[in-house]
Amino acid sequence: MRDTVRQDKLRSLLETKKAALLANLRKSMGEQRTENARMSFELAQDDGDKSVEDHEHHVQSAVQSMKSEQLEDIEQALEKLAEGSYGICAECGCEIPIQRLAIQPAASYCVACQEKIDRISKRETLWNKDITSSDDETYDYLDDE
Repeated sequence: MRDTVRQDKLRSLLETKKAALLANLRKSMGEQRTENARMSFELAQDDGDKSVEDHEHHVQSAVQSMKSEQLEDIEQALEKLAEGSYGICAECGCEIPIQRLAIQPAASYCVACQEKIDRISKRETLWNKDITSSDDETYDYLDDE
């Protein structure tokens, strides 16, 4: 019974986030179409105006892409929920708290396991940085010819 309640909460959470993302994407795509139509009617633009509009278009496209990826993550989470594997830590097998999934719906790890993974990743990054920075060292044992 407890699992059913948890699954219902998770489904509701994911469906709510999905609906919000879809609405946001539709709105921003509509705004972009309106902006593109406006730009096509404005013939006199200097290079500065064009550059600013190009930058704004690039930023808007990047945001839409990010939201599309989030939507894809939610779709995958809904599939995992249907299979019964959503909300279970891929490392330790414990339930991931709903509060964490509300913030990070695509989370595959509980907080403790994610922190452990992050520490290891950071250590490896620092280790690799130390290795690559040693290339700048001078070798005194080489003869100058």
